Amino acid sequence: MKNARTLRTTVGAVIAVVAITALAGCTSSGDGDADSTPEPTASEYTPSVTDEGSELIAGIADCAQVAGGFGTLTEGLELTLESLDETGVFCDWAAADDENHVVSVEVLGTEADAVPTADAVAASGGTVVENAKVDEAGGIVYSIAGADNAAYSLTAVLPSYSVSVTAVGGELGEEQIAQITAGLEAIIG
Repeated sequence: MKNARTLRTTVGAVIAVVAITALAGCTSSGDGDADSTPEPTASEYTPSVTDEGSELIAGIADCAQVAGGFGTLTEGLELTLESLDETGVFCDWAAADDENHVVSVEVLGTEADAVPTADAVAASGGTVVENAKVDEAGGIVYSIAGADNAAYSLTAVLPSYSVSVTAVGGELGEEQIAQITAGLEAIIG
């Protein structure tokens, strides 16, 4: 069975091929040969993983290990998604009685297209969070908080990997934000 990331990538590739094929039909040369259009095919895309990203991912055995770094943040929540492969780790937990109470962790071992600047983070409504290790590695850590503390996201983007933690619903006070920070720091070491 394909993991969620590969499945999303495959579905996206099929949609792109179908859309391009449909557009190609709109610009036909007019020769009337409708059978000359090739059938769309799906191909799997596996992004290149950096050495640092590969090491980070290899150090994660499962989502239970990830949850261990977050203190009580995931207590009482059920693991609803666990996907680990050579390119990344995806873990989602949700409350059984409240589908809007979710904690999600994503670790990508791929090279960042670009590490955002502090100005870009501020322009998007984020706040830069100081982290000496990430700063020294040429990366940035930033948070984005939802209105009335309904959601909180903390992301570390480095040139060679990224880690993002998002919590929605539930109680999101200072204690929970400290747990999110500690959990992210436990992942990046």
